[in-house]
Amino acid sequence: MDPKLFVRYWASETECVDLPPHPAAKQACSVCPVRDECLEWAVGIGQEGYAGGMTKVERDNLEASREQE
Repeated sequence: MDPKLFVRYWASETECVDLPPHPAAKQACSVCPVRDECLEWAVGIGQEGYAGGMTKVERDNLEASREQE
């Protein structure tokens, strides 16, 4: 599925939709009902900034560890 289309499905459900980036977004991610979808989207497109409960560096590390498995 196209990530740009996919994001429309869940983006309005995010807990951080109206929050400024980090740390407020980090707190919101911990209880967000679509955190997993957001994380996969962010990893898939190389999203900058905070998304899916992780920073860009954390997501890059996650992606690298997945590639090693």
